[in-house]
Amino acid sequence: MKHYETKSKMTFLVAVLITACTLQGCTDSPKEVKETAAEGEAPTYKEMVADNPTAEADLMVMAEFSNAIAAGDSVKMKSLLSDTAIVYGPSPADSSSGEQYVTSWVEGGFKTATNREVAFVQQTFKVLQGNLAGNWVSQWSDYSFTQAGKTVKFPYHSISRIVDGKIVSSRLYYDREYALTQLGSKLTPPERTM
Repeated sequence: MKHYETKSKMTFLVAVLITACTLQGCTDSPKEVKETAAEGEAPTYKEMVADNPTAEADLMVMAEFSNAIAAGDSVKMKSLLSDTAIVYGPSPADSSSGEQYVTSWVEGGFKTATNREVAFVQQTFKVLQGNLAGNWVSQWSDYSFTQAGKTVKFPYHSISRIVDGKIVSSRLYYDREYALTQLGSKLTPPERTM
C-alpha cells in the first residue's frame, strides 16, 4: 500500500526543533543556551526555521524510500541514500551506514516478512543555523508485515536530512519490544536477589 500526505508548511513550532536537536545530539548544552539568551535576545522561530525550498522533491525522496522498503526494493533504497548516509535507531546506541542498513533489510526483513505495508504522513522544514542546518523531512508512519503466520503492526517516526535529493542522515524511533511481542517474544525480568 502506497500512501502519503504532504505538508510543506511548518505546522508545529519549537517541538520539531527540540526533537531534531535531541535526536541528532546538539552541541549546545542548556546552560550554553541560557547564557546566550542572557547576552542578548534569543533567535526567534523565524530566524531558526523556514520553509524548505526543495520541499516537494525532499518529501518525494522520503516517500519513495519508505515505499521501497515496503516493496523490498533494495536498489531503489540504495539510490536514495548518499554514499556517506548514516541511519540511527531505534535505540540511541544503534547506528549503521546506509549500505549496512540496506543489507540488514535484504538479509533480514525482506527474507522473513511478507505483506509489508507502510502508511505515513510527512512534513518538511529547513533549519537555518547551527549543527542541524539543512532541509529535514519528518515522517509519522505505521508499518505492518506478516511473519511466521503472525501479523505485526507498529508506529514509527523518522526524521531525515536531505541534501541534493539524497538522504544523508536519518533517525528512526519505534518500540522494538512492542513489535517483538507481537511475534511471540516474551520479556524475562532478571532474577530477584535479596
